[in-house]
Formats: sequence, C-alpha cells, structure tokens
Amino acid sequence: MKKIGGILLLIALLFTGCAPSVTTTVAGKESKKIDFENYKGPRARVVVASFECTSPQCGSGASVPTGTVQILNLFGINIPTATTGIGSDVSTMLSTALVSSNHFVVYDRSIINQLRSEAALSNQQNAFTGADLIITGVITGFEPNASGSGGVGAIPFIGGFLQQKKSYIRVDIRIVDTRSGAIIAAFPVEAEATDTNFGGIGAGLLPGGLSALAGGLRIYNNTPMAKALAMMIEAATVAIIERIPQSYMKYDPTGKPIQ
Repeated sequence: MKKIGGILLLIALLFTGCAPSVTTTVAGKESKKIDFENYKGPRARVVVASFECTSPQCGSGASVPTGTVQILNLFGINIPTATTGIGSDVSTMLSTALVSSNHFVVYDRSIINQLRSEAALSNQQNAFTGADLIITGVITGFEPNASGSGGVGAIPFIGGFLQQKKSYIRVDIRIVDTRSGAIIAAFPVEAEATDTNFGGIGAGLLPGGLSALAGGLRIYNNTPMAKALAMMIEAATVAIIERIPQSYMKYDPTGKPIQ
C-alpha cells in the first residue's frame, strides 16, 4: 500500500510541478503587463469587428455554432459581420476587455455598416464622429482539446508519457484607420493552457473570470480553453494599446476630444 501511495504522490507532483500551465505570445514575444485599473489618460475610439474563423474547428464539426458568414468590404478589406458563432463571440470578449482597460471608447459593431457607407462618400468622411480605428481578426487556430505528444503536452512517467489535454487559440489581428484604410498594425496573438488555475489572468478585463465566456463559448466555462481565451484576450489588449499611435489617443471617456 505504501508503494502504491508513493506512486500516486509522484503522479500528483508530476501534474502540479512539471507541466507548464499556460503560454502566451504576441508576434513571438512574451506578453507584457499594463496597469489598466489606474490608467486615467486619453483614449482611442475603436470598434471591434466580428472575427473570421478559418480553423478546422470552426467547420461543420465545431462544438460552438459558427454563425452565418456575412462579409462587408471596407477599403478592400473583408470584414465579417456575423452576430453569432466563434468569431463573433471572441470579438465580443475583446470588446469587453478593451472597455475594461480604460484605454478606449468602444463603439458597437452596428456602426460598421455606417462606416462602409460613409467611406464611399468622400465629401462626408470628415463629418463622421464615430470610431477612428476598426480592429479585425482571423482565428487561425482554435483547439479546445488538443493532446500533447511530448514536450509541453506530455508528462514523463514510468514506462512512457501521460498525455495531458492542451487548449490553444491563435488570432491574427489588424488595426485599420476607418478614414484612410491604412493598416496601422498587424500581429498574431496566441495562447495555450493545460489547467483552470485562473489566478490573476485578465487583470479585471473579463469580469467573471473563467465562468464568463461570451455566447456559445460558454460551453468552455471553467476549462483550459477558457483560460487560453482569457490569456489571449489579455495579450491582445496589451498589444493593441502598445501599437496604436499616440495621435489616436485623444478622447475622454465619453468620446469627446480632449481640449
């Protein structure tokens, strides 16, 4: 019995001490931290479009409904406008995080149709008083239950490896000027997780933590996928703040220009 107990203890130690719980990168670099709560400076006006999802998990076999694909073309850039599905839900989570970061005035996605109409009328573009930037994204990796096979996803054990479930998401993000169509920044964000130890992930960006996913993503509440999503959203928020030029950060919390 003592021998069995020792083996079980070894297994527990391997699970808690040997396996990395989460990895988050932005364009291949580790994500930084920002003090969102105490920020009192100027804000940028943005709108987050519904994201496209090209991962195989977004196909017919996806656990989360994918929604009806609807596309607008703004400045030659295809922008999904679906209101349901994985891309829409991840976009909603990012919108919530941007609001909570205190760095942005975030507009509802319904103004995107207005942006397209006004972009076609050059003599009225300067009169537009909504978002200066539109944030688009393509989900190129969405793996709620990927299994490790050595390295990160496997835990060494007597006689071989124990497979550990790993959840992963990658989003390619672009920030576009709504008046000129210029791409201000483009970068990938990815995260993976193997546990549900939330800790300080999100730093208040996502109220409710791992139990507050949007829409159909709620099926992943309190799972490693929820943690991967939260880490990706936090990293994306930091990256967006770092990459937006200061010339766009010129509004108060109500969206009015700071004099």
